[in-house]
Amino acid sequence: MNSKSLAERLAEKSEEMNSLLPLIAHPPEGVEFATLQESYRRLDAEVLHLERQLAAERQESYAVPWLVEGATFDFTYSPKVLGDPLNCVLVARTKDASYAVLQFRLSIGYKWSGINDEVLHGYPLYERGLRPYGAFVVERSTWIDELQKVHAVHSGYAPEHWNSYTHYLLTFKDGIVEIAAKEFKEAGDFETRAEAMDAALAVGMSANF
Repeated sequence: MNSKSLAERLAEKSEEMNSLLPLIAHPPEGVEFATLQESYRRLDAEVLHLERQLAAERQESYAVPWLVEGATFDFTYSPKVLGDPLNCVLVARTKDASYAVLQFRLSIGYKWSGINDEVLHGYPLYERGLRPYGAFVVERSTWIDELQKVHAVHSGYAPEHWNSYTHYLLTFKDGIVEIAAKEFKEAGDFETRAEAMDAALAVGMSANF
């Protein structure tokens, strides 16, 4: 399948999905709101699949869902991010009102950007699998490529060293968090933010982080 046919299918599905928006805002008589919502979700899933397929075929970066076992985040709440040059800890509220502590070990970079849910559609990855209120991994990350080019001047530079980095991206209501790291694990789930922050600080101060 060539890029043109994928692009055409994507354009058609996107147009079909967008045509539902005014109907969802003002449902016609005899049409149930839930039915329109379900149709929109189905089409959005198809659009996301086509976006990722097209980006992969064009060898562009794109976002795929990242499922964190045991944690379902409440993306309407901003997380807390702690770190040093090699490690990063994220404290995020979950949908059951607890707080998850996530450890990213051997990180090469992390950033907290004010790209909120009102402007996310202007972010390049938005048309390549990214959506608001979600956790993603970025395939063919241009950010990691940029960091690698900087480090390529080091006398001990080894290209194969960079194959094990993963670009994580989380889209919250008030901004996005991006972390490039070699290792990830969940450090625990806590009832209060204070407990979670204490745990995050303990992790950050640990020599075994």
